[in-house]
Amino acid sequence: MIFMLIVLSMQIAFGYEWVLPRGTQTPTVYFQGVFESQRQCSRYCGVSGLQATTGEQVICKDAQELILNPFVGKELDEVMLKNSPASSWLNIWPHHAIYGWKGRRSGFGYQNTQNNDLSVSSHAIDYFKMNFAQQRDIAEHAKKMQLCAKQYPKEPVILWGVSRGAAATLNACASNTYENVALVVLEGCFDTIDHTIQERGSSSFAKRALWSSLYWLIQLATQYDAKGPSPLRLVESFPPHVPVVFITSAKDTSVSKLCTQKVVDALQKRGKNPVHYLCLEHSGHNRYAIGSGPDQQRYMRFMHTIYKQYDLPYIPAFAA
Repeated sequence: MIFMLIVLSMQIAFGYEWVLPRGTQTPTVYFQGVFESQRQCSRYCGVSGLQATTGEQVICKDAQELILNPFVGKELDEVMLKNSPASSWLNIWPHHAIYGWKGRRSGFGYQNTQNNDLSVSSHAIDYFKMNFAQQRDIAEHAKKMQLCAKQYPKEPVILWGVSRGAAATLNACASNTYENVALVVLEGCFDTIDHTIQERGSSSFAKRALWSSLYWLIQLATQYDAKGPSPLRLVESFPPHVPVVFITSAKDTSVSKLCTQKVVDALQKRGKNPVHYLCLEHSGHNRYAIGSGPDQQRYMRFMHTIYKQYDLPYIPAFAA
């Protein structure tokens, strides 16, 4: 209660204005998780939302002010954008198809569409192009970084990945030579796919059978390679000195905090990077940054304190 009063008073004094220590709006290269398009990134962009690659302004009503200057650059090749509710029925999994074409009912708004043929409000996935933070994702991440470097050639860059995107960001950093990386933020990062599947099916025989079948299907229908790169295998190649933030949740049943902890432990054991860690208590896998509960307040305070520590744009009300 006391903290909320302090925050409220600081909001009155400072508002949600970002302070720019280096005099520049540092870009944040965002890499999304499984099955999602650019709506994911809008969850971190506050009330202003995200300027999508389609020309739309995507706004999530519960978004927090966590990313000042998001850089999507390009949509992943596996995501097929089309302004048609029927297109999302190409998705094999019904829950995602429903989520695709009923995005407006899921707390998202879309404004200023410039191209009626393309929209992030509905999309389909080419599953045969999908992989999980391996060669194709690493290459896609490098393309985003090249586009960002053209637009911001000398500015410090924040890298932000969620779930599959967190693993892809770590693997891409370990596999490519990136310049001007000021901070890496990894939310819900898994260590390996097989460990993630094991944790999801650890509670009962039925769940073990279900997730074992899913693991087999992933190997059959996507470009995932069980012997390919994973965060745990590439930790030793991660560039030294770059600060890394890990965020997980005790309530995450999709990527267990135990999976994230393995990567944290490996990176800390190597001893070449500043490592920061936040474990939320109440948030599920897709709701780390959404809402106004105690987890989201902790998330905001944590990240803006980190930003301030590394001389990056921050909001004073949350970095006090």
